[in-house]
Formats: sequence, structure tokens, C-alpha cells
Amino acid sequence: MRPLVSIVMPSFNQAEFIEASIGSVLEQDYPRLELIVADGGSTDTTVDVLKRIQAQDGRLRWFSEPDKGPANAINKALARVRGTLIGWLNSDDLYTPGAVGRAVTALTGPENYVMAYGQGIHVDENGKELSRYPTLPPSAPYNRFAQGCYICQPTMFFTRTAHQLLGPLDESIKTAFDFEYWLRAFKAFSGRIGFVDEVQACSRLHDGCITLNMRYWVALEGLQVLHRHLGNAPGHWLLTYFLELLESGGKPPAGETLHEHAHNTLQAALPYLGAAESSNLRQTLKSSPLYAPLQIA
Repeated sequence: MRPLVSIVMPSFNQAEFIEASIGSVLEQDYPRLELIVADGGSTDTTVDVLKRIQAQDGRLRWFSEPDKGPANAINKALARVRGTLIGWLNSDDLYTPGAVGRAVTALTGPENYVMAYGQGIHVDENGKELSRYPTLPPSAPYNRFAQGCYICQPTMFFTRTAHQLLGPLDESIKTAFDFEYWLRAFKAFSGRIGFVDEVQACSRLHDGCITLNMRYWVALEGLQVLHRHLGNAPGHWLLTYFLELLESGGKPPAGETLHEHAHNTLQAALPYLGAAESSNLRQTLKSSPLYAPLQIA
């Protein structure tokens, strides 16, 4: 008998996209799957959508209650899975046709993989392709993660046993909890992570998503995660954030001037950087005209 695949989906006020995301799961050609939606108490029409779809397809299970953020929602959904294989799709992302079947093939083959991921693409709110995700295969050196995450999150599938061994997502992390999980997994399961060299999922970029809306936390938590798993983190993560901030008009969080925000961000990042990296970062910020508006002294 083919293994049951459990897909977990965190959701909060994503009524605009969630029906298409659910459809991309339930319309897969793989015959044995369930979908568990962990809704954080949405105030839009998400719950109405979930009720309507569940009445038509019993493979959908869902619950709606306040949570402590997406990592907490995913952990609650993972605690409810019944399958031996697991996928994780956000409520604004999409699986490509055949994605689940290809993942099952990778995870049930003779290689005895415990995780497998594939290629991904970025799409806009209308589903139009924007770019390819910069994916690398599992053969890439472990320290290559220091240059950036090369795993498109919705393309990843893993065994329930792997999740039990790794433990839950780190709920203290606001945005980079998936990045931390991959670093943890690659350390624990070296040589047992497979690759599906096809586009497995579409990651949607829009104004409400974490990737675009919380760039400060993405940068700072990326440094934190790299420091935890690789030692001192590279400063280019902070340089990239500052450039994005300046290119977007240099609007810092409310209550801070641009200079104050740059100074406070730098101070928050320093614990994750080595002495040499901190010195190089400061020198770049002071000497490059690109960063002159930040007024780093």
C-alpha cells in the first residue's frame, strides 16, 4: 500500500489565496493524502472557505484558534498528522501538478532518504512567474548556507520519523524557523536528503507575506541561525538588508530615524558576527557611498 502523505498548512487571513493553495493539494494525482490546515483565528472569510471545501472533500481537516505565530501553528498541525510522509505548504503557496507523487518516489526509493526537496519558483499574487528560486542540490557544502538559504520551503517533504528525531520548529524565531530547521536537518541527516530536479512548488510573493513584510527579522534571524549552527555569521546579510531598506525609500520602523534604525540594527547583529567580520562590516558601512544615508560613524 502506498504511504499516506500528510500536508500541513498554516493560515491567517489568507482568504484571497488559500482556496487555490488547498486546490493545489487536493488536485494532486497521488491517491493517499490528507491536508491539515492550522488557522490562527482568521477574521476574513478563511473559515467559510475551509467549511465549504471540507464538506466536499473529507481529506481536508482544519482547526481555527489563536496561535503564537506560524511556527507554533505548524507545530500544532504536525502533532495531528496521520501519515508517514509529510509536506508543508503555506496558505498562499502552490504545489505543481505531480509534486506529491515525485516526493513520494524520492522518499520511498532504495536510497533511504528521510527528506527530499526540489526546484521552486517565485510567483506574484496573480500566479505569474517572477523568478526561479536559487536552489542548490544537497551535495552543496554545508557552509554554503552562509550565503543564503537554497531550499525553497514548500518543495520540502520529510518522513514523520525525521520530524520526530529533529523535534519541533523553534517557535522563538519569527521568520527564519524554516531556515533553522533545514540547518538542523542537514547536520543530523547528512547523505540522507534527496533532490527532485523538477519544479515542485510556487512560492508566492505579495505585500502580506513574511518574505517581503518582515525583512528586518529575516536578516537578523538569519544571522542568529547561522551563528547557532555555523559559528560566526557573515555580515553581507545585514548589508543586503540595508540596501533593500535604502532602495525602498529608506523608511525605518515607526519611532526611529534612519540613522537610529541602522545603528540599532547593527548593534543587534554584532553578537552573531566575529571580530574580523564586525570590523569589515563597519568599514564597509562607513566608507561605501551606498550606505552614506545611514550615517554610520
